Amino acid sequence: MKYRELLNIRAESHEYKAFESALSAAGVTAPPDVKRQFYFDHRTKGAFIAQYGDIDLLSLHRHQESRMATELLTATIYPEFQNWVDICARRFDSEPTYDAAILHPEEVKDHWRKEGTWQTIPIFLHPSVVGKGGDTLHLVEGHTRLGCLRGAVRHGLVEPRSRHKIWVGRSNSRLEATR
Repeated sequence: MKYRELLNIRAESHEYKAFESALSAAGVTAPPDVKRQFYFDHRTKGAFIAQYGDIDLLSLHRHQESRMATELLTATIYPEFQNWVDICARRFDSEPTYDAAILHPEEVKDHWRKEGTWQTIPIFLHPSVVGKGGDTLHLVEGHTRLGCLRGAVRHGLVEPRSRHKIWVGRSNSRLEATR
């Protein structure tokens, strides 16, 4: 099943369970965070379909990793979303605090203050999945979170070598080649 075929699954925003059942019936397995953030929330968005439409969801293996902030901040970003990441990072420039920079509910700010990281784990793809070489990850979902991390690191609220949980998708063929 290709990412663009998610459009064929008829489920309104309040019908996530029906969508999740349809994914399972199609043989698509993924962690709940990935299903919700990437497959369900963005399946009708043109920019996501344009960039990820040809990805075969059945050939992806998704797992959680912990990576250093310095590595995450070098991730490639779809050009249409780069400006948003920069805006989120610049919010820390005028007043480098989570309260001033993060425009989200208090629980999100509290999590950043206490844990120095995001509350909801963002989603990345191995570069080979998006047709790129090298090992630099590609950010799929979590542009606001990555922008917050960038601003927090730049202003010393988060250590550059701090570790952060992420979801990473790799093609099954890539996994076989690295074993």
